[in-house]
Amino acid sequence: MTIKVCVAGATGWTGSEIARRLMQSPEFELVSAIARRQAGQDMGEALGLAASGLKISSSLDEALASGPLPDVLGDYTSPGSVKPHTLRALDRGLRVVIGTSGLNAADYAEIEQQAWARNLGVIAAGNFSLTAALAKHFALLAARYLPTWEIVDYASAGKIDAPSGTVQELAEALGQVATSALAVPLPVWHTLSTAHAVHVPAATVSAPTG
Repeated sequence: MTIKVCVAGATGWTGSEIARRLMQSPEFELVSAIARRQAGQDMGEALGLAASGLKISSSLDEALASGPLPDVLGDYTSPGSVKPHTLRALDRGLRVVIGTSGLNAADYAEIEQQAWARNLGVIAAGNFSLTAALAKHFALLAARYLPTWEIVDYASAGKIDAPSGTVQELAEALGQVATSALAVPLPVWHTLSTAHAVHVPAATVSAPTG
């Protein structure tokens, strides 16, 4: 028995790889795909493969109405879309894999509450990178023993979100472990250029993006 999956963000950087693997797997069946810019296109052709007969939907509601009801929604969209998608999917009886970063503790608490109410599973892994997972784990361990800490978020020049969702989640998690003590008040700090280094309170993030 195959597991039926809907992928939101199916033509994006991560979503396209997930969709490609699902289409090649004997254990899973990609029954619907969501990508607003490619809506109406054949999913296989959108991935550079042979035509699959699966048309891309523009919204979750359209995807759920146009084909078999999936067992799982995998969301690889954006912080503004993932929470509504997740709550809507749970409301329709779907399990959810959250592959989008940027949600905060309050968002996860609301999702957890609905998941428990519906008796449905949710896996939240906004960054599937092994390096990112280990970096977060070790940072949280170190924060127990270090009197001060700072996060520097570095990415390619083409990355449009700063700070990244992964770093925002890390900053929130670090703030729950310990408060970073500043020896010098922020107003008297001097930097060569605020375009390259922005010093902010411990609960937030330093985020040069270039």
